[in-house]
Amino acid sequence: MDIPKLDTSARRLVGPGKMAVQAEGIRLKQEQHHFEAKKQQMEQDTAKLGDI
Repeated sequence: MDIPKLDTSARRLVGPGKMAVQAEGIRLKQEQHHFEAKKQQMEQDTAKLGDI
């Protein structure tokens, strides 16, 4: 009797866990995009300083 109970609770845990992993992946992608934009901005600023 215990095994099916564990099975359903494990299956229930997979749902939110999977969602959390996907949300974390999306957050990391957004952060990476933010850092890329910041890096480009810094490179542009450095190029401007080089022109002076």
